[in-house]
Amino acid sequence: MLSSYGDLITGFRRRRREAASLAGRLPHLEADPPVPDSRTIFRWIEELCSTPHRRPGTPEGHQGEQYVAGQLEESGVVNV
Repeated sequence: MLSSYGDLITGFRRRRREAASLAGRLPHLEADPPVPDSRTIFRWIEELCSTPHRRPGTPEGHQGEQYVAGQLEESGVVNV
């Protein structure tokens, strides 16, 4: 638990330095990855939410996982 606002700021600064050090180790991309437009993303959300529920461990939950993974793979994301 944070004891003060100063602890919060210090934590942010530490995380920012960690992120900057990790950024140099990321692989270089030859091209910008495709970014879907807002209509496409909204359509994905509508399709995902079309089932009555998506509770973890249920067939509907697994269907939702497969849907999201498929959309990411179609968008060019690897190692989904």
